[in-house]
Amino acid sequence: NNLSGKQSKAKRMSATPEWVLLQKKIFSRWVNHKLHKTLGHDIDDCVKALKDGLTLVTLMEALSEKKCTAKLNKNPKMRPQHIENAGHAIKFAKDCGVASKLWLSNEDLVDGNEQQILGLVWNIMQRFMKFGDDVADLNAKEALLLWCQNTTKGYRDVKIESFRGHSWHDGMGLCAIIHKHRPNMLDYDKLDNTNKKENVQLAMDCAFKYFNLEKYLTPEEFFKLDENSMVVYVSEYYYGIAEQRKLDLAAKRIGKVIKLTKENDAMRAEFNERASRLSQKIKQVESLLGDRTVDNTLAGAQHRLEQFYEYKTKEKNGLLMDQLDQEALYNNLATVLTHNKRPPFQPAPGCSLQELSQTMNELERCETERKVALHKELNRQMRLVKLNEFHTGRCHKLNSWIEQKRAYLLTPPAVSSVSTAELHLRMLAGSEKELRDMRVSAVAPAQKIGAELRSEKYEHSAKVEKRETAIEHGLAELESLAKLLQPVLVDLLAVYEYQAWVKDTIGQLEDCIFGFSLEEVEAYGPTLDATFAANTAEARKRSGTFAQIGAHMDALCSLDAGYKSGAQAVIDAVNGELHKRLAAIKTAYNDELQLQLENDRKCKCFADLAEPLVAWIQKEKDTITSSNTDLPSQLSVVDERLGSIAQDGAAMPQIAEAYAAIEAAGITDIRHTTLTLRDVQVLWQQWESFLQRKKGMLEKEIERSKLRGVTQEQLAEIEANFKQFDRDNRGVLDPRSLKACLYSLGEERTNKEMEQLLTQHGSSTGMTLDQFREMMVGMLGVSDTKEDILFSFRLIARADAATAVSHERLALVMVPQDLEYVAQTAHKDGENYEFVHWTDDVFSR
Repeated sequence: NNLSGKQSKAKRMSATPEWVLLQKKIFSRWVNHKLHKTLGHDIDDCVKALKDGLTLVTLMEALSEKKCTAKLNKNPKMRPQHIENAGHAIKFAKDCGVASKLWLSNEDLVDGNEQQILGLVWNIMQRFMKFGDDVADLNAKEALLLWCQNTTKGYRDVKIESFRGHSWHDGMGLCAIIHKHRPNMLDYDKLDNTNKKENVQLAMDCAFKYFNLEKYLTPEEFFKLDENSMVVYVSEYYYGIAEQRKLDLAAKRIGKVIKLTKENDAMRAEFNERASRLSQKIKQVESLLGDRTVDNTLAGAQHRLEQFYEYKTKEKNGLLMDQLDQEALYNNLATVLTHNKRPPFQPAPGCSLQELSQTMNELERCETERKVALHKELNRQMRLVKLNEFHTGRCHKLNSWIEQKRAYLLTPPAVSSVSTAELHLRMLAGSEKELRDMRVSAVAPAQKIGAELRSEKYEHSAKVEKRETAIEHGLAELESLAKLLQPVLVDLLAVYEYQAWVKDTIGQLEDCIFGFSLEEVEAYGPTLDATFAANTAEARKRSGTFAQIGAHMDALCSLDAGYKSGAQAVIDAVNGELHKRLAAIKTAYNDELQLQLENDRKCKCFADLAEPLVAWIQKEKDTITSSNTDLPSQLSVVDERLGSIAQDGAAMPQIAEAYAAIEAAGITDIRHTTLTLRDVQVLWQQWESFLQRKKGMLEKEIERSKLRGVTQEQLAEIEANFKQFDRDNRGVLDPRSLKACLYSLGEERTNKEMEQLLTQHGSSTGMTLDQFREMMVGMLGVSDTKEDILFSFRLIARADAATAVSHERLALVMVPQDLEYVAQTAHKDGENYEFVHWTDDVFSR
């Protein structure tokens, strides 16, 4: 009997159609997938496994997440016990929503009726298989068919109408599904629909490589699958691809970190390079400013000063703008790093904002020194020009005097009597004394001025030398002529000696230099008063001698009254001229003093207007630059300053007017300040430019802050995807379209999560573009943590405790440029990339 039973069973198996055996194989794989973890062992034959009823209950509990409340016999030994368990199991399946047109009996389950049990499994599959949330009105088979059709739409030689063989046996449908989600995995254009076996084998190979689907069927077995088995097999592609989406999201998360790291590294490098270049440029300018050489001419000093102000207007302004650009770049990077919870950026040595500011301050110190030196040189050259003018005037007077004396000495004296000879002799003696006095009173001062001009290397020193040489030659000639006339001439009368003294004294006083500044003019006042007092005393003394000369004349009977009165008239005229000229010189001094006082007042007026404004500009600029308040508060301060620019600069016209008065007065050495109008104008222009640039920089940083680190590219992608899924152009995404749109952006959400998002950001009917943009900025703006990245790598490596991942695994999900970056920057553990150290390194900067 036993032998007869085994033969009968073998006969039945040989009579079982192959498609049924394949169906059992596929259905058993599906049941094993659902129960493997629960049971702790594999199920190779679902018919045998389910017939005890207990396994069916376990399967239904796992699928429905419900608990069977029936009283089951956990260790049935008798057939009635098995049948009772089967009844409870079948009822529980019905209670869980499994539908069937013809339910199997308890006995069919216990006896292992293959077709009935496989039918039950199929009904269970249809109840619990899910292929998306957008097809609630379709059963599992219909939903999967719709997914296949949508996925392969537009592919050549693909026409999926059902799960019967004609839609699938050429392998083109399976290859199209693979190619849709992984275009680089196979070359669809080279496929030939007549190469059925090769196409199916290629799809199976790719499915194994893509989402690790075991090749548990051969192409020959695939061709023999019935419709239900085909549904189950194709569903593995759906679930495999759905599972792969998690890996895609993991890759996108890693890619986002890579993009952020590369951008941050690029900004760091750019900041250091630009800061180094700016610092070097500033130091080069410092070196140029340190050059104090001039060509020792007035034109040269004026040219150097003009060059300096041209630098202040152009090149210095460019340096300030570069400094502002550095500040903007640093703040942008700091915002990104802070937002993404990365360590603060530490610039290279010498490249920090504080060091750049110090370098710029040192440059401004050099500028001030240079400006003072240039103005000092200009004033020195102006003084030399004035000294040369005095030297030229004195030499001209000396030349005129020499010519007069030369004419006199060359004219033969008309001697007709002893008295006239005596007069001429005295006149000659007076000429000799006048010549000696002239060397002291006129020639020596001129030579002193000439010596100063030469010591200061005045540009026309040669002309100065030539004038003095001509004077010396003229004086030598007079001395020679006087010696020739000495035997014939007599001493001049004392009156003419006095007349000469008066003339000489007046000449000295008229040629005196009161000074070139207020201090010098004020200091000269006591000297002038002392000189006046001494000359007045000397005049009284000499006038006393005139009274004696008059008495001597009275004693001479040969002199008539007309001669005497004529001599007295000469004395009176000389005295009158002395007092008159002394008064004129005193008036000239007082006029010069008043002029210097007026010039000082004009300089002080300019300084009192310019210095406070410049100090205010620097103080405000320092306050704005060093502010640590939030960005909107900083922008408010800048806007306030821009709004009051006219009021803040109200003193500029007054400053210009005050400086115009200085220029009109010919003042070159401005007292009470080192500033000029051009200094103030340049600083004011730089202040306005600084505010405008600072405003633009703050607005950009505030906008970046609002975007929470989301780039313009990401924002454009968000809007483009919204419009793509807003197919009816209503400006609103309904819940179904919204979910699809989120997935296209790498954000997969469950239905429950979708409900929460719609409640928080939109409404039950959908979400507008503005609401969508705000939501996405919130999602994308939240940076991924180090733990997120490590989890993503381990997900791709398919190992929870992995520390390294293969190039092949990464290549399946990462874009080439991200994979290349990992390959270039990660340490290798054998043939794998060590991602823990890589992640630590990336998050350390």
